[in-house]
Amino acid sequence: MGLRINEKSDIIYIGAYDLSQALGYPGLGDHPLVREYLESSVQKIRKKGIAAGGYVAKNATDMKWMCAAGMQFITFLPDCTIIYEAFEVPYREFQSVIASSQQKGSP
Repeated sequence: MGLRINEKSDIIYIGAYDLSQALGYPGLGDHPLVREYLESSVQKIRKKGIAAGGYVAKNATDMKWMCAAGMQFITFLPDCTIIYEAFEVPYREFQSVIASSQQKGSP
C-alpha cells in the first residue's frame, strides 16, 4: 500500500477505518497493524512538511497516542457519538416519566 503525497496539500487526514478495511481488519481502527500503518504514514507526511491526522479519539488515552505518533490534526468522537450522547440522558428521562405516568393511570 503506497502513500503518495502532493506537496501542495496543507493537511492529510488518514481515515483509520478506511485503512483498517484496506488492511483486512474492517472496523478495527485500534488493531496494532492499523496503528502501525497510521504511525508510519504520519511520519512520511510530516517529513514532507504537511500536517497529519487520522484517527478519531474516543478518550484522553487515544489523544495522547495521537500526539505521540506526531498527529497535528486531532478529531474527537465521531459525529454520531456526539449526537447520541447529547440525547441519551434526556431520552431515558423522558421514557421514565412516560412509564411512571402510565403506571399511575394518566393518558
